[in-house]
Amino acid sequence: MKPYTDAHRLVASGTVKDLQVQGDDSVPLAVAKVAAREMLKGKIPAMEMVANRLEGKPLQGLRIEGAEGGPLQVEVEDQGLDEIKRRIAEVSARIRNRGRKS
Repeated sequence: MKPYTDAHRLVASGTVKDLQVQGDDSVPLAVAKVAAREMLKGKIPAMEMVANRLEGKPLQGLRIEGAEGGPLQVEVEDQGLDEIKRRIAEVSARIRNRGRKS
């Protein structure tokens, strides 16, 4: 349950005449009505807040570059590679030997 998001959805489905705060409105509903009135006045922060509340923040891209804007250089250390190969061989041998009688 998300009371503020639910209240904003309720307000968004209504009409402008429904934006007057009533004494029996819940706090989330009153906040949603005030935010909607601010949006109608052209207040960008209110517009962003309501849009983010209802639709989630827009995805933002991230660009990762190497030195001087060039390609990113990645180095992979193979320390332990021999150990991994040894363990694979060991497990393989055990699997092969399971069916054999001693």
